Amino acid sequence: MDTNEKYILSVLFKLKVYKSTKQGYEDLFTDVMTLSNPNYRNPKPQGRLGDSKCDGFDGTTGKYYQIYAPEDLKGNEQTITDKFTKSLKVIIEEWKEISPVKEFYIAVNDKYEGIYNSTEQLPVNLKKTFGIDCSNFTSQDLENLFYALDDDKKFQVLGGVIPNVESLSTVINFEVLKESILYIQNIECSYEVKALPQNIDLPAKIKFNKLNENIAEFINVGSYQIANLDEYFKQNSNNKVILQKVFNNLYNEGLEIISDNEKHRSDIVFFYILEKACVDNRKAVKDAVLTLMSYYFGYCDIFEEPPRTTLF
Repeated sequence: MDTNEKYILSVLFKLKVYKSTKQGYEDLFTDVMTLSNPNYRNPKPQGRLGDSKCDGFDGTTGKYYQIYAPEDLKGNEQTITDKFTKSLKVIIEEWKEISPVKEFYIAVNDKYEGIYNSTEQLPVNLKKTFGIDCSNFTSQDLENLFYALDDDKKFQVLGGVIPNVESLSTVINFEVLKESILYIQNIECSYEVKALPQNIDLPAKIKFNKLNENIAEFINVGSYQIANLDEYFKQNSNNKVILQKVFNNLYNEGLEIISDNEKHRSDIVFFYILEKACVDNRKAVKDAVLTLMSYYFGYCDIFEEPPRTTLF
């Protein structure tokens, strides 16, 4: 796997973390842990007994994990303290016959924002109370485990077809394009579309939005088909207007989900739009949607227009 492919995989993993809350994050956590440690187990909840506060464990080492992934950590500091204090108490009692607790991990999806001081201090307080070694386990820690996986296991975690610019078709499959357009048209919109500028400088816009060169290449290759899309939209003008609104909405949704502090925010938003706009994971579908994204990128329906310079 070359450097470009590794970068795209890292962006796709970050997108999964940002999108995942509650059970979704627990599923992602379990996938990575199971693939990185053959001894990791994810207990199946049993009726009223549930999972006895254990979301995952390694019985050979006595390591136990409890996961917390709300939509937003803000205002949940006390909830975190109460939840993990109670969980560790139950785990020590309920799992002692299976494998005594030697280490306890507070697995929080902080979405790369960092955790509060009270949560940083929590492992120390828990060890004083229960005499068990405790540690925080953030989304960055999960990403580090993901990076350590073999390439085939990384693909297994991410699932589907991983976009590759070298295999991106430069010829539009109009049947797949029509299928994709029909799907995209039915995506619900909630944001108002602004008036759009004309004659966009594509390289300047790519640079202004701080898109990685790997992502920029998808846009550049997709732009080869702009003339063909223009011809298609002449016959289907209503489709063009509807897609404009949908892509603009998906872009704004992505900005809401991905943190302002995220270094690779623009690249992650790019793949958020791609993922949401694809009816399924077929390569032909991704190629068609990438071509449409390049088209609407050029007209500033997605991503920001660079400021114009003038002598007057």
